Amino acid sequence: MRRRLVAIGIQAKIVVLAASIVLTVLVLVSVVVVYLESDSLEVQTGTRALDIARTFAANPVVQNAFYGEDPIAEIAPMADQVRRSTGAQFVIVMDRAGRLFSHPVSGQLGKATASLDYGPALIEGRSSYTKLEEGRSTALAGMTPVHGRDGELVGLVSVGFRVEDVNLLAVRFGRRVAGTAAVGLTVGIAGALLLARQLKRQMLGLEPPQLAARLEERIAVIEAVREGILAIDDQERITVMNQEAMRILGLEGDPVGQQIRDVVPQSRLPEILQTGEAHYAQEMILGGSVVVTNRVPIRFGSKIVGVVASFRDRTELIRLDTELTAVRRYSEALRAQAHEFNNRLHAVAGLVQLGATDEALEYILRTEGQHQHLLDLLARAVPDPLVGAIILGKYNRAAELHVRLDLDPASRFTRAPGDLGADLLVTVLGNLTDNAVEAVQPLPEARRWVRLHLDDEGSEIRITVADGGHGVPDHLRDQIFEQGYSTKVGGHCGFGLALVHLLVGQAGGRIEIANQPSRFIVTFPGRVRT
Repeated sequence: MRRRLVAIGIQAKIVVLAASIVLTVLVLVSVVVVYLESDSLEVQTGTRALDIARTFAANPVVQNAFYGEDPIAEIAPMADQVRRSTGAQFVIVMDRAGRLFSHPVSGQLGKATASLDYGPALIEGRSSYTKLEEGRSTALAGMTPVHGRDGELVGLVSVGFRVEDVNLLAVRFGRRVAGTAAVGLTVGIAGALLLARQLKRQMLGLEPPQLAARLEERIAVIEAVREGILAIDDQERITVMNQEAMRILGLEGDPVGQQIRDVVPQSRLPEILQTGEAHYAQEMILGGSVVVTNRVPIRFGSKIVGVVASFRDRTELIRLDTELTAVRRYSEALRAQAHEFNNRLHAVAGLVQLGATDEALEYILRTEGQHQHLLDLLARAVPDPLVGAIILGKYNRAAELHVRLDLDPASRFTRAPGDLGADLLVTVLGNLTDNAVEAVQPLPEARRWVRLHLDDEGSEIRITVADGGHGVPDHLRDQIFEQGYSTKVGGHCGFGLALVHLLVGQAGGRIEIANQPSRFIVTFPGRVRT
């Protein structure tokens, strides 16, 4: 029962508030209208009384009667007839001495009156209307002078209507106004009920405190989730963005209300508005981070009213995965190398058994010399064990694929691992080398080569990966760094160069592409941004 009472609380408040406002407005308007109408009725009644008095005073018969032997006999019947036909309370005619020639009370005929109310008309000859006491009631009387021969002032005519009659008309008008106001109040209450029900539906049947609590819980949940949450409406305006999303995107301030294309141009959320297709577990680069994102349209009935996206930062995981992949490939390359050395040992054993000791010795020296030369070069040029291991692993992997991978003997990379960080070098060297090896693998033997050149002796740190491939066409030089672009067949492609481009940019470096021969040149400043 208590919940039921709470559920209708907002409706009752809206109805009471709306009804109070409508009632207050209607009362004020009604009072003003009735007051104005009452005042207007008085003006109209006074004007009408004055017009009747003027008409009667202008009658030649009335004017000539003032000069007759018995003015009362001529004027009184005419005045009584006018009083009955117009509904006036009285029609009074008097001469300048105040003697009454007509009066509603016949006993007053011929008597004189000394009322000062008649002074303006009798003395000044001025027409007007005013309230005056006549008998036991108050009347609105119009008074006008009567002019005789040669325009002389001979008397006055006063026509009056009871104020009670005017007030009765005002009361009747007020009742009509009150009836109209009651209809308006009924309509207002009905409208308030409809509005309250509509608002209740829009608030999902919740009261304002409940709605506020739900909103606070929603905000707390969105902020507690360790994923970025981003939502837009059907106008591509941002409606929700939690702190994790702002951290991943590197944003400051409150972007709510701004256009998504201006804040996160690469979000691809407007595409979901157009297609209505949900995308799950897709990797992309947002705000300088590699994320796994879900993008789902928000539907209201059959209409798409927005899009919500959740995304997790995968940059560190991808870097770790890259390192683990490199270590795995290195271990695989070591196993392949061990297998190859077993084959060489078998060859040496066979030569010894055949008595070809000189050939066996020459074969051992030649084989050891090639491997030792690479190890000596790595120890001298790249003392960092992880970077050296990656290069050695790529060397053995390329050998398995029948691709010749060489490290330029002029390379020197002693301080770069400390300046750049081994994880950055692993990602850059690993991805660029893998791409180069895969690019030349299907080519003729003469072109199946890859060469690395590492240099940190100057003011800049430079990594060059050259190969015998066809190079990158000019129209694709920007496109190859876009997330998802790849010439390979299969999933999970198109992130290597995009990730390299992202990490190099974050370190303040740049990537150049050249042909003849095909090569990627990565350059970092001598002191890398942190």
